[in-house]
Amino acid sequence: METWDVADKVKADDDAETYLSNLIKYRKRNLLRRHPNDATKLLTGVSLKDSVRGKAQIMTICTRQSAGVIQDYSRNAAFTANTFAHELGHLFGMYHDEDLPRCVCNTRNSRGCVMSEHVGREPATEFSNCSLKGLEETLSRGLGSCLFNVPRTLFGGPVCGDGFVGSGEECDCGTAQECADKADTCCDHVTCKLRAHAQCGDGACCEKCRFKKSGTICREKVNECDIPESCTGSSGICFEDVYIHNGYPCANNTAYCYVGECLTHQEQCQDLWGRNAVSGPDMCYNYHNTRGDKFGHCRKTRKGRYRACQLKNAKCGKLWCLASNLRPV
Repeated sequence: METWDVADKVKADDDAETYLSNLIKYRKRNLLRRHPNDATKLLTGVSLKDSVRGKAQIMTICTRQSAGVIQDYSRNAAFTANTFAHELGHLFGMYHDEDLPRCVCNTRNSRGCVMSEHVGREPATEFSNCSLKGLEETLSRGLGSCLFNVPRTLFGGPVCGDGFVGSGEECDCGTAQECADKADTCCDHVTCKLRAHAQCGDGACCEKCRFKKSGTICREKVNECDIPESCTGSSGICFEDVYIHNGYPCANNTAYCYVGECLTHQEQCQDLWGRNAVSGPDMCYNYHNTRGDKFGHCRKTRKGRYRACQLKNAKCGKLWCLASNLRPV
């Protein structure tokens, strides 16, 4: 967490799109190098125009675009928290409930659901069935790979009893009450050290304070670009999520794996333009991406020059979509 009390490190703007773009640039160039993170949220006192309370790009969790701007607009912190959760939901692939059919949640009408386009008279506290389905789809496509690793450091440093195993700790089941509620017999909640009989205290490869056998699957593969993870037999932790190397063919040789996801043109167009969007015809890729200008190219050099695609690689260049709406979702 950073608090900027001297000067803004991101250029503020009352246009939410511009403000978000500035935040993403700061995240790429500065923040990720200093503080690796899965998502960046900027809480601001700037009044955003057009009654916008926050902005984030859909389904960008674990990417370099995983960021959101939230306006602190209410004296009631619960309303700002509602917006925070809403924009975080977008990162996880959740659309507005109004854009999808038959979305419901178990709260009173005055509250509404977290992903409702407009905040109700009371802050929402639950996600709808549509939101949960969107989250499931995002994770099933491998887009949440960064969520399965264990942070190397925690904000504020290690504290015995916070539920996270920090530096110098062997285990941490939480407070005395939390450890009792879990019926934890592996960890001493006072010292955060393992009890004499225990090999481990927690984790997908820990069962009844003992390591699971080597080779036991602790994380199943979620798609054809993912790889299942197994226990080592010497640790309670299921180690970092790994996946097939980038560029490996998938979807019957119509796409390539990238960061654990099979990125078809069709799915990318739908992520950007909505579920009715389709990938453009081959002629769009073949004509535009072989030109080597800002409208169609395969890469951009450090000097800002555009490089054309070879015809055989035209579909590796800029994405071309057909959609009925005028702006991305």
